[in-house]
Amino acid sequence: MGVRIRQRDGAWWIFINHKGRRKAKRIGVEEPGKKAAKVVAEKIQARLILGDLSALDVERKPLRFAQYADTWIKVYAEINCKPSTVEEYAKEIRLHLLPAFGNLTLPEITREGIKLYLAQKLQAGSTRWQGRAMGAGAVRNIFDVLRAILNHAVDDGLLPSNPAVRLGKFARRKDETADDRTDVFTAGELAHLLAVAEMETPEAYPPILTMAKTGIRESELFGLQREDPDFARQVLWIRRGISKGRISTPKNRKVRRVDLTSQVCQILKDYVMRRDAEAVLAGREPSPWLFSMPNGEPMGVGHLVRRLWEPLLSRAGLRRRGPHQLRHTYASLLIAQGAHPKYIQEQLGHHSIQITMDLYGHLFEGDHRRYVEALDTVLDATARNPRATESRCLAIRAVVSRP
Repeated sequence: MGVRIRQRDGAWWIFINHKGRRKAKRIGVEEPGKKAAKVVAEKIQARLILGDLSALDVERKPLRFAQYADTWIKVYAEINCKPSTVEEYAKEIRLHLLPAFGNLTLPEITREGIKLYLAQKLQAGSTRWQGRAMGAGAVRNIFDVLRAILNHAVDDGLLPSNPAVRLGKFARRKDETADDRTDVFTAGELAHLLAVAEMETPEAYPPILTMAKTGIRESELFGLQREDPDFARQVLWIRRGISKGRISTPKNRKVRRVDLTSQVCQILKDYVMRRDAEAVLAGREPSPWLFSMPNGEPMGVGHLVRRLWEPLLSRAGLRRRGPHQLRHTYASLLIAQGAHPKYIQEQLGHHSIQITMDLYGHLFEGDHRRYVEALDTVLDATARNPRATESRCLAIRAVVSRP
């Protein structure tokens, strides 16, 4: 029982044996090792007498980032995230994070190392297309995964703090502005796009109009079924999404209600009636999906982009942008009309108002000055009515002087 020192294999060790628990630790070699072992043994013996058993705790070797990232995918991502999201996380880890951090232990990942890594990513360009710069959005996606993994390492007690916290500003280009995150259509461009769709590509008109005037995601568009539009109440129920062929709940895992315009309601009514008539003439059951392909399967991203969206942009003579920009355009048009941020959040299905403000907060800035300008009117009215000011002051004094 107790703590002893002994020489073994040319080095001095301490051996702890306390109430059936044992532990051995190598201290050093030759005379300095022996002296250090004696000092350590005395200190451990004193701590054991006082009831401090920390010397018997098993020391955990620091995990390498590659090991912990694999654990994070299995323990956190696969349980809490959609399969498509897990695939994106795994891809970012495999292609970008493991080559840079995979062999480092978690404590070896520093703020300086992360800053340097982000700068190199912004400068080096894409790993998929040689010579093409990597967008700041792509770098931010990589950084977000790294930060999330390190956050969980802190929660697990493997790190004292997250070295990636508050480094998001280093994941964007110096010349990037808030407007660069979205590439919206102007009101004139969108009106022209919808007019061309209605006149020249009638197959594309109902789904493109629905996206433009509801702000729903592409995956949510694909997941719409015939009963989801409520024409009597002029609302659209978002109950599911389809991503990479998988049917699941909407992105924030909540069913939501989106308001519909009268025009969208009428167009969708006519569209459903026409599709039903075509099914009867073809001798088959109507597809349960609101926007389906000729075989009755729900529309997918390939059909939307290659068969509908890109030909429509070419016909309209507009600069190439993805269909997701219709969602950003919808938000920007609501903001321009004075819609409250909370309403916009609910329509878009953002998990929190913070996401809405992070994406579109800069668009609200131009609308604030009118509140300051209104102070002149309020204060001038008070100055022109001194009796009103005097009566207010008397009322305040009466309240203050009450016992």
